[in-house]
Amino acid sequence: MIRLFVLVFVSIFASVAAAAPPSGSTTWNDWSFSWNVGANFEGLEVSNVTWKGVKVLHKGSMPVIRVQYANNACGPYPDRIGLGSMVSTACQPGDKICLREWTGGNPLLEIGAYAKLGGYDIYQAWYFTRSGWLEAAMWSKGWHCNISHRHHAYWRLDFDIESIANQVWRFHTSGGSTVWQQYNTERDQSVAGLSGVGWWIQNTSGSRFVQLRPWNTEVPDGFAPHDASVRLYRSDENVGWPWGASSQLLFNNGEQLWNRDYVFWWMGHLSHNWDGSDPQGAHWHWVGPAVYMNW
Repeated sequence: MIRLFVLVFVSIFASVAAAAPPSGSTTWNDWSFSWNVGANFEGLEVSNVTWKGVKVLHKGSMPVIRVQYANNACGPYPDRIGLGSMVSTACQPGDKICLREWTGGNPLLEIGAYAKLGGYDIYQAWYFTRSGWLEAAMWSKGWHCNISHRHHAYWRLDFDIESIANQVWRFHTSGGSTVWQQYNTERDQSVAGLSGVGWWIQNTSGSRFVQLRPWNTEVPDGFAPHDASVRLYRSDENVGWPWGASSQLLFNNGEQLWNRDYVFWWMGHLSHNWDGSDPQGAHWHWVGPAVYMNW
């Protein structure tokens, strides 16, 4: 349901204006969060996100969009959004951040940033719904090279469900049953071929939990072979994307995670095919994760 609202308001992007500075704090219905454009080129960051007074996310960001072209005919590129690449639109004349509310069957608050990266228009946004969904999206249109390519967007999600120490499982459906996999140590994982995939993240007592589900993503490939990674939190690893376009996510030392502070990375895979149907690059493509509150 929420995705229908997103499609509408992207298509009328210039119709609503909202002025906002490059950092601030917002309270809307049962949500409270801070936001800023940091120094590490992680795009529009949200932090200290709470739902009904309970902390959900210490920090959420999108440190990189790795882009690979067919037959390596162009690039690859590590696209990273910083304040310098953000542009003003009619949503926020003179400002870099768009903050606006949408009404309907499930009202939502949108906060987003519009960036120009080479020949691409990128719109990175966070959507907060009144019913308790938090959705992240990377929208892309345009052509940098007139060649089929894939965008691999990496979200860094430092969950703190009520406390710093958390637990995480991956689940999927098989033969009418739910199959669970507990994440005890750092790992990188592909979930290609699995049905009903998601991740269950909870506090150590199990009294609060969220579910993360993919939206509109495709299967990984050899250039970006993973859908999710988990890492023990270390302050010296909170540095955005310190690698190049061809590098995988590193920092995997096999460290223990259970009941500890960890960072969840979710990778979205999005094809943009040069088939002659969109020579002007006017069509928006999107990918992202959705997080559902359960209290």
